[in-house]
Amino acid sequence: MPVIGNNILMKNVSIKDFDSNNYDSSKLNLSILLTQNGLSFSLKLVEENKFIALHSYKFQNKRKILDETEKYLKKENLLGKVFNSILVVISDSRQTIVPDVLFSPGSENNIWELNFEPDESCEVLYSHLEKSENYVVFPINRSLNDKIKALFPDCKLYPSSHTFIESHFTQNILDENQTNAKIFVQVFDDYFELLVLNKAGIKLFNVFSYTTSNDILYFLINVFDKLKLSQSETELVLSGFIDSDNSAIINLKKFVSQVYFESQNTDYNYFYRFQEIAPHYFYNFLNF
Repeated sequence: MPVIGNNILMKNVSIKDFDSNNYDSSKLNLSILLTQNGLSFSLKLVEENKFIALHSYKFQNKRKILDETEKYLKKENLLGKVFNSILVVISDSRQTIVPDVLFSPGSENNIWELNFEPDESCEVLYSHLEKSENYVVFPINRSLNDKIKALFPDCKLYPSSHTFIESHFTQNILDENQTNAKIFVQVFDDYFELLVLNKAGIKLFNVFSYTTSNDILYFLINVFDKLKLSQSETELVLSGFIDSDNSAIINLKKFVSQVYFESQNTDYNYFYRFQEIAPHYFYNFLNF
């Protein structure tokens, strides 16, 4: 769905290899992204390291998300199959990062409640970021968690920030010529994740809720100011549900010289119809 004015919405995508229904599911990796407004899924053929499907669906009734999720996955013929692996990515603004030296299993609830109001409807989980030596603590609705476990008993749950942090942290280490800080931003329907990296590693990770896309502009300019980052030398790289002609991006380029969007990850192969979507929309999700 296109961005109009300041609106930022999950993209409606329907890409599928014509032969995907004939593949042995045990040779496929299934990944599912659940947001407040909808779900997306991808299928990757393991042997060819090739994405063969990417679909997204916007919930029609947010009060019946559990029913809509199951109904949609059933319609797409994803239930009752044995996959090579199943990953479920949870998109929620209430995430916090903790160095692994300060974390121990069992402390996740206390850590989470230091930053957010207690929520009895949610279960607090954690994900280990092995490369950057951190943990992300994140919530999932209890009913949704039960539904996921019922549909996919062997799945692994991750927060949306997991690969966003880990992949960029790894790239940063491998960049021998880096002299300036870099900012990475992943945009969802009502919040965005921000990661600032320099030669020493992670300088900042935070999650910002927003109402309009101009709020994104405000927060980003504020980060440049508070961290004393050069507006001419600091690269800012965007991904997620935002278009290049969004008003916030147009105005951002008036303040920041180097604004880019993520390009397609060449570590993977893709069914040719993936060229129909901007590669930054689902960049981090596909990197799972």
